[in-house]
This record gives sequence, C-alpha cells and structure tokens, in this order.
Amino acid sequence: MVTERYTTKNLFPLVWGICLLVSHDLWWGFIITSVWNWFLVHNFGFPVLRLPTAVVICLLMTQLFYRLKDSTSVEKGKLTGARLIESTLNGWLNMVFMQGGPVLLVAWIAHLFM
Repeated sequence: MVTERYTTKNLFPLVWGICLLVSHDLWWGFIITSVWNWFLVHNFGFPVLRLPTAVVICLLMTQLFYRLKDSTSVEKGKLTGARLIESTLNGWLNMVFMQGGPVLLVAWIAHLFM
C-alpha cells in the first residue's frame, strides 16, 4: 500500500480555500458591522455590533443559505495551479467590488444624511 505524502502541491488548495473563507467572512463581517452601527445603533438604540460577532453571523448565514454552483458547468479537478488561483481570485474580487463594495458605498452615503 502506497500512501501519498502531503506536499505543498497537495495542501495548496486547502490553504487557498481557508484564506479565501477567512477574507470573505472578514469582509462581510466588516460590512455588517458598519451598516448595523451606522443605522440601527443610531436610529433605534440597538447595542453596538463588534466585528467578531458579525463574522460569526456571516459564517452562520453562509452555512444556512449558501447554494453550491452547478457542478456540471465546471469540471471538477481540472483547475490546478495558476488556473485555480485565477478562478478563485476572480470570484473573490467580484464579491468585494461588485457585491460588497456598492452596499457599503450606498450605506455610507445614506448615513451621511442622517
């Protein structure tokens, strides 16, 4: 029986995925914290929300409501090395600038008028 040793090449997708998960949850935790503190604390007297609490809320929401993409559109196992980095980095940049960024910008502008 031959066992495959754990090398940098084998562990890279795992480490890359953990880094993306942590950065994703920190980013959305920051957005949740900012919007909560700008509107709910100021207008309704809710308690201040801290970043660790918001990150946990983001993790829970991701686990409860995240829907996997159709696996037939991307062949599993075909993305390795530079293609894996490019694909996941594109998704991460999309999440930061196309989803989270506009939410934070609109909320920031709205809170300036309150």
